Amino acid sequence: MATAEPVAMGEDNFVVELNGVRDKIITKFSELIECLKAREDNLLKELDNIITLYGVYKDKLLRVKTKKEDLNRVGNFLEGSFHSSVKLMNDKYLKEIDLKLKSIEIPIEPSMVKFVCENNSLLAEINKFGQLVDKLNPVSACQSKIPSLVDVSENEKRIELFNPCGLTIDLKTGNIYVADYFHHYVRVFDSNGQHLFKFGDEGEGKMEYPRSVTSSGDRIFISQGTGLSHEGSDGILLYKLDGEFVCRIGTRGKGELEFNCPHGLAIDEASMDIYISDYNNNRIQILTKVFTFKSQFGSEALSCPHDIKLTRDYISVLDESDPCLHLFNYEYILIKSVVSLGIQFIPYYFCIDNFNNILLSDPNSNSVHIFSPQFEFIHKITVSNSPTGISVDNQSNLVVVYQADLSCRILFLKYL
Repeated sequence: MATAEPVAMGEDNFVVELNGVRDKIITKFSELIECLKAREDNLLKELDNIITLYGVYKDKLLRVKTKKEDLNRVGNFLEGSFHSSVKLMNDKYLKEIDLKLKSIEIPIEPSMVKFVCENNSLLAEINKFGQLVDKLNPVSACQSKIPSLVDVSENEKRIELFNPCGLTIDLKTGNIYVADYFHHYVRVFDSNGQHLFKFGDEGEGKMEYPRSVTSSGDRIFISQGTGLSHEGSDGILLYKLDGEFVCRIGTRGKGELEFNCPHGLAIDEASMDIYISDYNNNRIQILTKVFTFKSQFGSEALSCPHDIKLTRDYISVLDESDPCLHLFNYEYILIKSVVSLGIQFIPYYFCIDNFNNILLSDPNSNSVHIFSPQFEFIHKITVSNSPTGISVDNQSNLVVVYQADLSCRILFLKYL
């Protein structure tokens, strides 16, 4: 299938074409999954039968071995008795033992090779399983490269924000948490964009220039700081989902547990380690789940790390100054750097969607760029007035927050 030229989202033909391709792929994908599941079930049943038969065979073999050893032990004892008064009796017993040994039936080993090759049952299942996997992989890759995007800008929610930065979505409730940089607090909206409450604007948990937001369980982590000579404000703040303040983490500086304008945040849900883009210190700091320093990396490769995301294979770091997306493994070794991703723009925040596509907000060109997991350009969504924070929810809704003069709006893009 030829790749369609990127066009504006408002053109109906483009949307209709993509929706048609998507429906065909999803149908084929579902059919293959059902076939694959059926074949997998049959394969597992046959393997269970083999294991059961072999277990029965081993039990029988052990019983036969034990019985023969017992008879041979008695026979050896009788053969060792040469007293004339018992010799005739021993000979009689020895003959009986010999007959018993000959009558023991040796179990036949299950002919698994015959089962596989002659009956062809297991072999056929394995072949079909492999063939389906081969078919399934390109379908999955194709699906991940052709997302259907419908601009529903008529559903924009007007919100009074002042230079919003990062956002995160609580996947349990669907609530959206947006860092309002110049208002010095975080606003919370429901999944329809209705304002619920704000927090961080007073008391012990008062914020100063919040930048990025991420959630884990019932907790919200927020990075804050200007990067200027503003003592004491740079660090990480921890709140509960309802906005209750928990604690402050770190201070301004260059050492361990010290930050200079921290930006992106990411949580490893397995270890609960916290990854922080330490923007002006040109590094990634890692803290443990109890907020102690664990490690740092990237000082040689990074110049202005702005945002960070964790996947199964990589630690992905978006560097603002190059611009560049750096991929590190979990031993903190730089694996790959994708310079400019083939497009001339300055990325700000990014997210990874349910198809493993990479979506980057570009405030300078008023757009969101979408790339495949292989960093191939897929599409560009044009929005207005500098998109910043970006995320995807459980229903594959793409949520973008962006600036519009001194007020801002949250834009919902249906991402199917």
